[in-house]
Amino acid sequence: MRILITNDDGINAPGLAVLTEIATTIAGPKGEIWTVAPAFEQSGVGHCISYTPSQA
Repeated sequence: MRILITNDDGINAPGLAVLTEIATTIAGPKGEIWTVAPAFEQSGVGHCISYTPSQA
């Protein structure tokens, strides 16, 4: 079984380690766990407005 874990709270978020531990148990010894998360917390970034002009 393959399990993908992702979040927007950053790679060091405390819940991410808990989720990885649970997913490892569920996936079993032959399972694959992939974790994808930004280096830093990015919650709500998709709703923000950028005032920096594009450099086209």
